[in-house]
Amino acid sequence: MTRDDRPTGNSSEEERILDHLRSHPAAIDTIRGVSEWWVPDSDPREIAAALERLESLGLVLRCSRPDGSALFAAGPNLGSNKNEPE
Repeated sequence: MTRDDRPTGNSSEEERILDHLRSHPAAIDTIRGVSEWWVPDSDPREIAAALERLESLGLVLRCSRPDGSALFAAGPNLGSNKNEPE
């Protein structure tokens, strides 16, 4: 990850999520899956907060499923400086 791709004040979880999505751009998973597979040994509550912040920046996309659960994938701004904080 380059310095320009990092949100300002990002957490370790945010960095690790972004690293995973850059290495696996087609990845898509639930909060539980992200905390178990993308960022092992992490707290699902911290992962949920990190995903919410990354979603607000357009770096992660939330996809709602019919059962109300959500899947997370690379967002439209991943890899660009668009909508990233200064």
